[in-house]
Amino acid sequence: MKHTPFCFDRSTYLLLFLLGSIPAILNPAFAQKERITTTISRAESESHLRFLAADELRGRNTGTIELDIAARYIAEQFRKYGLKPPNENGDFLQDIPMRRYVKPQQAEVQLLDQTFVLGKDLFWMMGSNLMVEAPLVLVLSDKDFERTDMKDKIVILPVSLSRVQREERRLLVDKKGGLAIIELFLRENHLRRPWGTFMRFFNSDRIVPESKSLKSDLPHLCIRDTLNSTFNQLRRQGRHNLKISLSSDGYTNIKSSNVAGIIEGTDETMKQEYIVLTAHYDHLGVIHSTTFTDSIYNG
Repeated sequence: MKHTPFCFDRSTYLLLFLLGSIPAILNPAFAQKERITTTISRAESESHLRFLAADELRGRNTGTIELDIAARYIAEQFRKYGLKPPNENGDFLQDIPMRRYVKPQQAEVQLLDQTFVLGKDLFWMMGSNLMVEAPLVLVLSDKDFERTDMKDKIVILPVSLSRVQREERRLLVDKKGGLAIIELFLRENHLRRPWGTFMRFFNSDRIVPESKSLKSDLPHLCIRDTLNSTFNQLRRQGRHNLKISLSSDGYTNIKSSNVAGIIEGTDETMKQEYIVLTAHYDHLGVIHSTTFTDSIYNG
Protein backbone atom coordinates (compact mmCIF):
# COMPACT_ATOMS: atom_id res chain seq x y z
CA MET A 1 0.00 0.00 0.00
CA LYS A 2 1.34 3.38 -0.94
CA HIS A 3 2.01 5.75 1.91
CA THR A 4 2.65 9.42 1.16
CA PRO A 5 3.53 11.72 4.05
CA PHE A 6 1.34 14.82 4.06
CA CYS A 7 2.88 18.02 5.36
CA PHE A 8 1.32 21.47 5.22
CA ASP A 9 2.03 24.98 6.43
CA ARG A 10 -0.41 27.46 7.96
CA SER A 11 -1.60 28.81 4.59
CA THR A 12 -2.42 25.31 3.37
CA TYR A 13 -4.34 24.62 6.55
CA LEU A 14 -6.39 27.80 6.10
CA LEU A 15 -7.17 26.86 2.49
CA LEU A 16 -8.46 23.44 3.57
CA PHE A 17 -10.49 25.09 6.32
CA LEU A 18 -12.18 27.36 3.77
CA LEU A 19 -13.02 24.31 1.66
CA GLY A 20 -15.15 22.95 4.50
CA SER A 21 -18.08 22.32 2.18
CA ILE A 22 -16.25 19.25 0.78
CA PRO A 23 -17.04 16.45 3.33
CA ALA A 24 -14.56 13.98 1.83
CA ILE A 25 -11.70 16.33 2.75
CA LEU A 26 -12.72 17.51 6.18
CA ASN A 27 -14.64 14.38 7.23
CA PRO A 28 -12.38 11.31 6.75
CA ALA A 29 -15.02 9.09 8.34
CA PHE A 30 -17.48 10.08 5.61
CA ALA A 31 -14.99 9.29 2.85
CA GLN A 32 -14.03 6.00 4.44
CA LYS A 33 -17.67 4.93 4.75
CA GLU A 34 -18.25 5.82 1.11
CA ARG A 35 -15.29 3.72 -0.04
CA ILE A 36 -16.35 0.76 2.10
CA THR A 37 -19.95 0.72 0.87
CA THR A 38 -18.83 0.80 -2.76
CA THR A 39 -16.29 -2.05 -2.42
CA ILE A 40 -17.72 -4.39 0.26
CA SER A 41 -21.07 -6.07 -0.08
CA ARG A 42 -22.95 -6.87 3.11
CA ALA A 43 -24.31 -10.06 1.55
CA GLU A 44 -20.83 -11.23 0.57
CA SER A 45 -19.38 -10.48 4.01
CA GLU A 46 -22.23 -12.31 5.72
CA SER A 47 -21.76 -15.32 3.46
CA HIS A 48 -18.17 -15.75 4.69
CA LEU A 49 -19.25 -15.48 8.33
CA ARG A 50 -22.17 -17.85 7.87
CA PHE A 51 -19.90 -20.49 6.36
CA LEU A 52 -17.12 -20.21 8.96
CA ALA A 53 -19.53 -20.08 11.92
CA ALA A 54 -21.85 -22.82 10.63
CA ASP A 55 -22.68 -25.81 12.83
CA GLU A 56 -21.14 -28.08 10.19
CA LEU A 57 -17.69 -26.68 11.10
CA ARG A 58 -18.31 -27.69 14.73
CA GLY A 59 -16.61 -24.71 16.34
CA ARG A 60 -13.31 -25.05 14.41
CA ASN A 61 -11.23 -26.47 17.23
CA THR A 62 -7.47 -26.72 16.64
CA GLY A 63 -6.34 -30.04 15.22
CA THR A 64 -9.70 -30.94 13.68
CA ILE A 65 -10.70 -31.52 10.06
CA GLU A 66 -13.26 -28.73 10.47
CA LEU A 67 -10.47 -26.22 11.12
CA ASP A 68 -8.63 -27.53 8.06
CA ILE A 69 -11.78 -26.88 6.01
CA ALA A 70 -11.95 -23.32 7.37
CA ALA A 71 -8.27 -22.75 6.54
CA ARG A 72 -8.72 -23.98 2.99
CA TYR A 73 -11.83 -21.81 2.55
CA ILE A 74 -9.94 -18.67 3.68
CA ALA A 75 -6.95 -19.56 1.48
CA GLU A 76 -9.11 -19.87 -1.61
CA GLN A 77 -10.86 -16.59 -0.85
CA PHE A 78 -7.40 -14.98 -0.72
CA ARG A 79 -6.67 -16.53 -4.13
CA LYS A 80 -10.00 -15.31 -5.50
CA TYR A 81 -9.32 -11.73 -4.35
CA GLY A 82 -5.87 -11.73 -5.94
CA LEU A 83 -3.59 -11.87 -2.89
CA LYS A 84 -0.08 -13.18 -3.40
CA PRO A 85 0.80 -16.45 -1.61
CA PRO A 86 3.87 -16.21 0.65
CA ASN A 87 4.99 -19.78 -0.14
CA GLU A 88 6.96 -20.80 -3.20
CA ASN A 89 4.53 -23.67 -3.83
CA GLY A 90 1.75 -21.17 -4.47
CA ASP A 91 -0.27 -22.05 -1.37
CA PHE A 92 -1.47 -19.73 1.37
CA LEU A 93 -1.13 -22.31 4.17
CA GLN A 94 1.82 -22.47 6.58
CA ASP A 95 2.04 -25.75 8.51
CA ILE A 96 2.36 -25.36 12.29
CA PRO A 97 3.19 -28.51 14.31
CA MET A 98 1.31 -28.63 17.62
CA ARG A 99 0.95 -30.87 20.65
CA ARG A 100 -2.34 -31.78 22.29
CA TYR A 101 -1.88 -32.47 26.02
CA VAL A 102 -4.55 -34.32 27.94
CA LYS A 103 -5.25 -33.18 31.48
CA PRO A 104 -3.66 -35.60 34.02
CA GLN A 105 -5.87 -38.13 35.75
CA GLN A 106 -3.98 -37.54 38.98
CA ALA A 107 -1.33 -35.17 40.30
CA GLU A 108 -0.02 -34.56 43.81
CA VAL A 109 2.85 -32.65 45.38
CA GLN A 110 4.15 -33.34 48.90
CA LEU A 111 6.17 -30.51 50.41
CA LEU A 112 6.82 -29.32 53.98
CA ASP A 113 4.34 -31.81 55.48
CA GLN A 114 1.66 -30.53 53.12
CA THR A 115 -0.06 -32.38 50.29
CA PHE A 116 -1.24 -30.34 47.30
CA VAL A 117 -3.85 -32.08 45.13
CA LEU A 118 -4.81 -31.51 41.49
CA GLY A 119 -8.03 -29.53 41.13
CA LYS A 120 -7.92 -28.20 44.68
CA ASP A 121 -4.70 -26.36 45.48
CA LEU A 122 -2.62 -27.52 42.52
CA PHE A 123 -2.98 -27.14 38.78
CA TRP A 124 -1.06 -28.64 35.89
CA MET A 125 0.61 -26.50 33.25
CA MET A 126 2.49 -29.02 31.16
CA GLY A 127 4.34 -32.31 31.12
CA SER A 128 3.76 -36.05 31.29
CA ASN A 129 4.15 -38.90 33.79
CA LEU A 130 6.53 -38.46 36.70
CA MET A 131 6.92 -40.24 40.03
CA VAL A 132 9.92 -38.83 41.85
CA GLU A 133 11.24 -37.63 45.18
CA ALA A 134 14.18 -35.28 44.85
CA PRO A 135 15.85 -32.25 46.42
CA LEU A 136 14.34 -28.92 45.53
CA VAL A 137 16.12 -25.73 44.68
CA LEU A 138 14.43 -22.40 45.35
CA VAL A 139 15.01 -19.76 42.68
CA LEU A 140 13.93 -16.34 43.86
CA SER A 141 14.05 -14.58 40.48
CA ASP A 142 14.79 -15.22 36.82
CA LYS A 143 18.17 -13.51 37.33
CA ASP A 144 19.23 -16.46 39.51
CA PHE A 145 18.67 -19.09 36.81
CA GLU A 146 22.14 -19.06 35.28
CA ARG A 147 24.02 -19.42 38.57
CA THR A 148 21.76 -22.08 40.12
CA ASP A 149 22.62 -25.79 39.99
CA MET A 150 19.44 -27.57 38.84
CA LYS A 151 20.84 -30.97 37.84
CA ASP A 152 18.50 -33.75 39.09
CA LYS A 153 16.58 -31.23 41.22
CA ILE A 154 13.02 -29.94 41.28
CA VAL A 155 13.01 -26.19 40.68
CA ILE A 156 10.55 -24.14 42.72
CA LEU A 157 9.97 -20.41 42.22
CA PRO A 158 7.28 -17.69 42.26
CA VAL A 159 4.74 -18.04 39.45
CA SER A 160 5.01 -16.01 36.27
CA LEU A 161 1.80 -14.69 34.71
CA SER A 162 3.60 -14.35 31.36
CA ARG A 163 3.26 -17.26 28.91
CA VAL A 164 6.52 -16.29 27.18
CA GLN A 165 8.39 -16.20 30.48
CA ARG A 166 7.00 -19.61 31.49
CA GLU A 167 8.23 -21.10 28.23
CA GLU A 168 11.68 -19.57 28.73
CA ARG A 169 11.83 -21.07 32.22
CA ARG A 170 10.96 -24.53 30.88
CA LEU A 171 13.74 -24.32 28.31
CA LEU A 172 16.32 -23.20 30.88
CA VAL A 173 15.39 -25.81 33.50
CA ASP A 174 15.37 -28.53 30.86
CA LYS A 175 18.75 -27.40 29.54
CA LYS A 176 20.28 -27.45 33.04
CA GLY A 177 19.01 -30.96 33.77
CA GLY A 178 16.16 -30.15 36.15
CA LEU A 179 13.48 -32.78 36.82
CA ALA A 180 10.42 -30.55 37.08
CA ILE A 181 9.17 -27.02 37.78
CA ILE A 182 6.86 -26.10 40.66
CA GLU A 183 5.61 -22.51 40.66
CA LEU A 184 4.14 -20.85 43.76
CA PHE A 185 0.95 -18.84 43.28
CA LEU A 186 1.62 -16.12 45.86
CA ARG A 187 -0.54 -13.55 47.61
CA GLU A 188 0.42 -10.75 45.17
CA ASN A 189 -0.57 -12.96 42.22
CA HIS A 190 -3.92 -13.74 43.85
CA LEU A 191 -4.65 -10.03 44.34
CA ARG A 192 -3.98 -9.33 40.65
CA ARG A 193 -5.78 -12.36 39.24
CA PRO A 194 -7.59 -14.75 41.61
CA TRP A 195 -6.44 -18.35 42.02
CA GLY A 196 -9.81 -19.67 40.85
CA THR A 197 -9.45 -17.92 37.47
CA PHE A 198 -6.10 -19.58 36.79
CA MET A 199 -7.34 -22.90 38.11
CA ARG A 200 -10.27 -22.98 35.68
CA PHE A 201 -8.06 -22.05 32.74
CA PHE A 202 -5.26 -24.54 33.35
CA ASN A 203 -7.33 -27.40 34.75
CA SER A 204 -8.13 -28.68 31.24
CA ASP A 205 -6.64 -30.22 28.10
CA ARG A 206 -4.21 -27.97 26.26
CA ILE A 207 -2.88 -27.44 22.74
CA VAL A 208 0.51 -25.74 22.40
CA PRO A 209 3.09 -25.24 19.62
CA GLU A 210 5.62 -28.05 19.42
CA SER A 211 8.98 -27.20 20.99
CA LYS A 212 11.99 -28.80 19.32
CA SER A 213 14.28 -27.18 21.90
CA LEU A 214 13.05 -29.26 24.87
CA LYS A 215 14.99 -32.49 25.40
CA SER A 216 12.33 -33.90 27.74
CA ASP A 217 8.63 -33.44 28.42
CA LEU A 218 9.34 -31.49 31.60
CA PRO A 219 6.52 -31.59 34.20
CA HIS A 220 5.37 -28.09 35.14
CA LEU A 221 2.92 -27.56 38.02
CA CYS A 222 1.66 -24.70 40.16
CA ILE A 223 0.61 -24.84 43.82
CA ARG A 224 -1.50 -22.40 45.80
CA ASP A 225 0.40 -20.29 48.32
CA THR A 226 -1.85 -17.24 48.63
CA LEU A 227 -0.68 -16.62 52.24
CA ASN A 228 3.01 -16.88 51.19
CA SER A 229 3.49 -19.38 54.03
CA THR A 230 5.20 -22.06 51.90
CA PHE A 231 7.43 -19.50 50.21
CA ASN A 232 8.53 -17.91 53.51
CA GLN A 233 9.18 -21.30 55.12
CA LEU A 234 11.33 -22.40 52.19
CA ARG A 235 13.36 -19.20 52.40
CA ARG A 236 13.97 -19.72 56.13
CA GLN A 237 14.70 -23.44 56.28
CA GLY A 238 16.85 -24.01 53.22
CA ARG A 239 17.15 -27.57 51.87
CA HIS A 240 14.14 -29.83 51.46
CA ASN A 241 12.99 -32.78 49.43
CA LEU A 242 9.85 -32.64 47.36
CA LYS A 243 7.74 -35.52 46.07
CA ILE A 244 5.76 -35.39 42.83
CA SER A 245 3.21 -37.92 41.63
CA LEU A 246 1.90 -37.12 38.14
CA SER A 247 -0.12 -39.52 36.01
CA SER A 248 -0.87 -38.33 32.48
CA ASP A 249 -1.45 -39.74 29.01
CA GLY A 250 1.10 -37.22 27.72
CA TYR A 251 0.52 -35.67 24.33
CA THR A 252 -0.25 -36.39 20.71
CA ASN A 253 1.24 -34.54 17.76
CA ILE A 254 -1.23 -32.65 15.60
CA LYS A 255 -0.89 -30.25 12.70
CA SER A 256 -2.52 -26.90 12.16
CA SER A 257 -1.99 -24.05 9.71
CA ASN A 258 -1.58 -20.34 9.53
CA VAL A 259 -3.27 -18.77 6.51
CA ALA A 260 -1.30 -15.86 5.06
CA GLY A 261 -1.61 -13.69 1.95
CA ILE A 262 0.24 -10.61 0.72
CA ILE A 263 -1.23 -7.44 -0.80
CA GLU A 264 1.67 -5.72 -2.50
CA GLY A 265 2.07 -1.98 -2.28
CA THR A 266 2.68 0.30 -5.26
CA ASP A 267 5.56 2.38 -3.90
CA GLU A 268 8.81 0.75 -5.07
CA THR A 269 10.64 1.56 -1.83
CA MET A 270 7.94 1.06 0.76
CA LYS A 271 6.60 -2.14 -0.80
CA GLN A 272 9.59 -3.83 0.85
CA GLU A 273 8.04 -3.05 4.25
CA TYR A 274 5.09 -4.93 5.76
CA ILE A 275 2.04 -4.05 7.79
CA VAL A 276 0.75 -7.25 9.43
CA LEU A 277 -2.99 -7.64 10.06
CA THR A 278 -3.92 -10.74 12.06
CA ALA A 279 -7.00 -12.54 13.32
CA HIS A 280 -7.69 -16.06 14.60
CA TYR A 281 -10.00 -18.38 12.69
CA ASP A 282 -10.02 -21.23 15.22
CA HIS A 283 -12.41 -21.44 18.18
CA LEU A 284 -13.37 -23.75 21.05
CA GLY A 285 -14.97 -26.58 19.09
CA VAL A 286 -17.58 -28.76 20.79
CA ILE A 287 -17.91 -28.68 24.58
CA HIS A 288 -20.64 -30.87 26.01
CA SER A 289 -22.48 -29.44 29.00
CA THR A 290 -25.23 -30.52 31.36
CA THR A 291 -26.51 -26.94 31.42
CA PHE A 292 -26.79 -26.07 27.72
CA THR A 293 -28.30 -28.17 24.93
CA ASP A 294 -26.20 -26.48 22.21
CA SER A 295 -22.65 -27.82 22.57
CA ILE A 296 -21.12 -26.18 19.45
CA TYR A 297 -19.12 -23.01 20.08
CA ASN A 298 -19.63 -21.40 16.67
CA GLY A 299 -17.41 -18.40 17.36
